[in-house]
Amino acid sequence: MHYFSGFTTGVDMNWEVMGVVAEVVGAAAVIITLVYLATQIRQNTNQLKGEAVIAINNAEFELDKELRGDRELLSSLLRGLASWDSLNPNEQARTHLFFHSHTRWCETCWTLWTRGALEEETYDSRERFIVSLLGSPEGGQIWWNHWKTIFDPRFVERLDRKFIEAGPKPSVIQEATFYDPKHWQN
Repeated sequence: MHYFSGFTTGVDMNWEVMGVVAEVVGAAAVIITLVYLATQIRQNTNQLKGEAVIAINNAEFELDKELRGDRELLSSLLRGLASWDSLNPNEQARTHLFFHSHTRWCETCWTLWTRGALEEETYDSRERFIVSLLGSPEGGQIWWNHWKTIFDPRFVERLDRKFIEAGPKPSVIQEATFYDPKHWQN
């Protein structure tokens, strides 16, 4: 009987060792799986961020494409940036649609940035554009102050703060004279 009791103890010990080895192997497998999943998530996140940049660049291209093909709109826009009141109602309506589309595009960029789908530097460049575009007190700021209620209040608060920080901006024509409508007549 003594022989069998030793045998039982030895078998029990082998099962314990095998159990410990199995736990170590299982823990290693879990760690390897977590590392793999983290890598996949990171790659997927980077891919989604890249796709977001491509999408906003494509949207920007499409918005600007309208200007490239419509000299009247370009002329109205440039005059409206300098002086909103210089535009007749039809020109104001067309310019409003342009401002609205570009500001909504910037708001989309802001949304992507706040949700972590867009890098801060990428968003900042778009924000600087819209602040510059709408920064003239006689032009874009008149439109902005009238229409900003249609945008996300957090976005509005941020842009209002950026307008204050930037101070009154000269119109785009004053900053870049090649935008002067006289250069776009022909």
